[in-house]
Amino acid sequence: MNTQIKIVSAIVSFLLLMTGQLVKAQKTSAGETRFGVAFETGLPTGPSAKEYKLSLGGTGTIQYGVNNHLALTFTSGYYNFLSKTLGTPFAPYKRANLQIVPIKVGAKVFFYDGFYAAGETGMAIEAVSGGGRKFILAPALGYATKQLDVSVRYENLLGGLENYGLVGLHTAYGFKL
Repeated sequence: MNTQIKIVSAIVSFLLLMTGQLVKAQKTSAGETRFGVAFETGLPTGPSAKEYKLSLGGTGTIQYGVNNHLALTFTSGYYNFLSKTLGTPFAPYKRANLQIVPIKVGAKVFFYDGFYAAGETGMAIEAVSGGGRKFILAPALGYATKQLDVSVRYENLLGGLENYGLVGLHTAYGFKL
Protein backbone atom coordinates (compact mmCIF):
# COMPACT_ATOMS: atom_id res chain seq x y z
CA MET A 1 0.00 0.00 0.00
CA ASN A 2 1.28 3.48 -0.90
CA THR A 3 2.71 5.49 2.02
CA GLN A 4 0.45 8.47 1.22
CA ILE A 5 -2.64 6.26 1.37
CA LYS A 6 -1.53 4.89 4.75
CA ILE A 7 -0.96 8.39 6.16
CA VAL A 8 -4.28 9.78 4.90
CA SER A 9 -6.15 6.67 6.09
CA ALA A 10 -4.56 6.95 9.54
CA ILE A 11 -5.51 10.65 9.80
CA VAL A 12 -9.11 10.02 8.74
CA SER A 13 -9.43 7.06 11.13
CA PHE A 14 -7.97 9.07 14.02
CA LEU A 15 -10.31 12.03 13.37
CA LEU A 16 -13.38 9.82 13.15
CA LEU A 17 -12.47 7.93 16.33
CA MET A 18 -11.76 11.12 18.26
CA THR A 19 -14.88 12.90 17.09
CA GLY A 20 -16.98 9.89 17.99
CA GLN A 21 -15.80 10.37 21.57
CA LEU A 22 -16.38 14.14 21.62
CA VAL A 23 -19.81 14.48 19.99
CA LYS A 24 -21.64 17.42 21.59
CA ALA A 25 -23.11 19.67 18.90
CA GLN A 26 -26.40 19.34 17.09
CA LYS A 27 -25.77 20.87 13.67
CA THR A 28 -27.48 18.31 11.45
CA SER A 29 -30.96 16.92 11.86
CA ALA A 30 -31.88 13.27 11.47
CA GLY A 31 -33.59 12.71 8.14
CA GLU A 32 -32.83 16.21 6.83
CA THR A 33 -31.49 16.54 3.29
CA ARG A 34 -29.47 19.62 2.35
CA PHE A 35 -27.83 20.88 -0.82
CA GLY A 36 -24.74 23.08 -0.94
CA VAL A 37 -23.00 24.93 -3.75
CA ALA A 38 -19.29 25.56 -3.13
CA PHE A 39 -16.37 27.51 -4.49
CA GLU A 40 -13.21 25.42 -4.28
CA THR A 41 -9.67 26.74 -4.30
CA GLY A 42 -6.45 24.92 -3.59
CA LEU A 43 -2.68 24.86 -3.76
CA PRO A 44 -1.19 21.85 -5.53
CA THR A 45 1.14 19.65 -3.48
CA GLY A 46 3.79 17.08 -4.30
CA PRO A 47 4.78 16.56 -7.95
CA SER A 48 1.80 18.57 -9.24
CA ALA A 49 3.12 21.72 -7.51
CA LYS A 50 5.96 21.85 -10.05
CA GLU A 51 3.57 22.24 -13.00
CA TYR A 52 0.42 23.82 -11.54
CA LYS A 53 0.10 27.00 -9.51
CA LEU A 54 -3.51 26.95 -8.32
CA SER A 55 -6.69 24.89 -8.43
CA LEU A 56 -10.05 26.63 -8.88
CA GLY A 57 -13.44 25.03 -9.20
CA GLY A 58 -16.95 24.51 -7.98
CA THR A 59 -18.87 21.61 -6.47
CA GLY A 60 -22.35 20.65 -5.42
CA THR A 61 -22.98 18.50 -2.35
CA ILE A 62 -26.05 16.62 -1.18
CA GLN A 63 -25.94 16.00 2.58
CA TYR A 64 -28.25 13.61 4.42
CA GLY A 65 -28.47 13.72 8.23
CA VAL A 66 -28.28 10.19 9.64
CA ASN A 67 -28.64 11.51 13.18
CA ASN A 68 -27.94 14.78 14.99
CA HIS A 69 -24.15 14.36 14.74
CA LEU A 70 -23.52 12.40 11.54
CA ALA A 71 -24.26 13.28 7.91
CA LEU A 72 -23.54 11.35 4.71
CA THR A 73 -22.42 13.32 1.65
CA PHE A 74 -22.30 12.99 -2.13
CA THR A 75 -20.16 15.58 -3.96
CA SER A 76 -19.38 16.26 -7.59
CA GLY A 77 -18.17 19.24 -9.58
CA TYR A 78 -15.19 20.54 -11.50
CA TYR A 79 -11.58 21.46 -10.61
CA ASN A 80 -9.23 23.32 -12.94
CA PHE A 81 -5.52 23.13 -12.09
CA LEU A 82 -3.93 26.24 -13.65
CA SER A 83 -0.62 25.56 -15.38
CA LYS A 84 2.61 27.38 -14.54
CA THR A 85 4.89 28.83 -17.20
CA LEU A 86 7.80 26.39 -17.42
CA GLY A 87 11.07 26.27 -19.33
CA THR A 88 13.50 29.16 -19.62
CA PRO A 89 12.92 32.86 -20.28
CA PHE A 90 14.09 32.23 -23.86
CA ALA A 91 11.92 29.15 -24.40
CA PRO A 92 8.88 29.32 -22.10
CA TYR A 93 6.04 26.87 -22.43
CA LYS A 94 2.87 25.95 -20.59
CA ARG A 95 1.34 22.55 -20.14
CA ALA A 96 -2.44 22.41 -20.66
CA ASN A 97 -4.52 23.07 -17.56
CA LEU A 98 -5.53 19.89 -15.75
CA GLN A 99 -9.32 19.59 -15.57
CA ILE A 100 -10.81 17.14 -13.09
CA VAL A 101 -14.40 16.02 -12.42
CA PRO A 102 -14.52 14.61 -8.85
CA ILE A 103 -17.24 12.16 -7.78
CA LYS A 104 -17.06 11.53 -4.03
CA VAL A 105 -19.02 10.02 -1.16
CA GLY A 106 -18.25 10.65 2.47
CA ALA A 107 -19.33 11.52 5.98
CA LYS A 108 -19.26 14.51 8.31
CA VAL A 109 -19.08 14.02 12.07
CA PHE A 110 -20.10 17.13 14.05
CA PHE A 111 -18.18 17.21 17.31
CA TYR A 112 -18.56 20.66 18.88
CA ASP A 113 -20.90 23.58 18.16
CA GLY A 114 -20.80 23.43 14.33
CA PHE A 115 -17.25 22.12 13.99
CA TYR A 116 -16.82 18.88 12.11
CA ALA A 117 -14.36 16.35 10.75
CA ALA A 118 -15.10 14.86 7.35
CA GLY A 119 -13.74 12.25 5.04
CA GLU A 120 -14.55 11.63 1.39
CA THR A 121 -13.45 9.03 -1.11
CA GLY A 122 -14.27 8.42 -4.71
CA MET A 123 -13.08 8.85 -8.26
CA ALA A 124 -11.70 11.75 -10.29
CA ILE A 125 -12.08 11.78 -14.05
CA GLU A 126 -9.62 13.85 -16.07
CA ALA A 127 -11.72 15.92 -18.47
CA VAL A 128 -8.82 16.16 -20.94
CA SER A 129 -5.79 13.94 -21.56
CA GLY A 130 -7.80 10.91 -22.55
CA GLY A 131 -10.12 10.85 -19.53
CA GLY A 132 -7.85 9.07 -17.06
CA ARG A 133 -9.26 8.11 -13.68
CA LYS A 134 -7.82 8.64 -10.21
CA PHE A 135 -8.78 7.39 -6.74
CA ILE A 136 -9.55 10.26 -4.31
CA LEU A 137 -8.95 10.42 -0.55
CA ALA A 138 -9.97 13.71 1.08
CA PRO A 139 -9.99 14.34 4.86
CA ALA A 140 -11.25 17.76 6.04
CA LEU A 141 -11.88 19.90 9.10
CA GLY A 142 -14.59 22.54 8.95
CA TYR A 143 -17.29 24.69 10.49
CA ALA A 144 -20.92 24.80 9.38
CA THR A 145 -23.98 26.87 10.18
CA LYS A 146 -27.42 26.33 8.63
CA GLN A 147 -26.32 28.27 5.51
CA LEU A 148 -22.51 28.55 5.48
CA ASP A 149 -19.96 25.73 5.38
CA VAL A 150 -16.21 26.42 5.37
CA SER A 151 -13.57 23.71 5.51
CA VAL A 152 -9.90 23.07 4.90
CA ARG A 153 -9.05 19.76 3.30
CA TYR A 154 -6.24 17.74 1.86
CA GLU A 155 -7.19 16.01 -1.35
CA ASN A 156 -5.04 13.23 -2.81
CA LEU A 157 -5.73 11.89 -6.34
CA LEU A 158 -3.94 8.59 -6.90
CA GLY A 159 -3.49 6.34 -9.90
CA GLY A 160 -1.79 6.02 -13.24
CA LEU A 161 1.55 7.62 -13.96
CA GLU A 162 0.89 10.93 -12.18
CA ASN A 163 -0.57 11.54 -8.73
CA TYR A 164 -2.00 14.94 -7.81
CA GLY A 165 -2.58 16.53 -4.46
CA LEU A 166 -3.89 19.79 -3.09
CA VAL A 167 -4.53 21.62 0.13
CA GLY A 168 -7.86 23.31 -0.41
CA LEU A 169 -10.41 25.74 0.96
CA HIS A 170 -14.08 24.84 0.49
CA THR A 171 -16.61 27.68 0.91
CA ALA A 172 -20.25 26.70 0.45
CA TYR A 173 -23.74 28.09 0.71
CA GLY A 174 -26.28 25.45 1.70
CA PHE A 175 -30.02 25.13 2.12
CA LYS A 176 -32.58 22.53 3.14
CA LEU A 177 -34.30 20.57 0.35
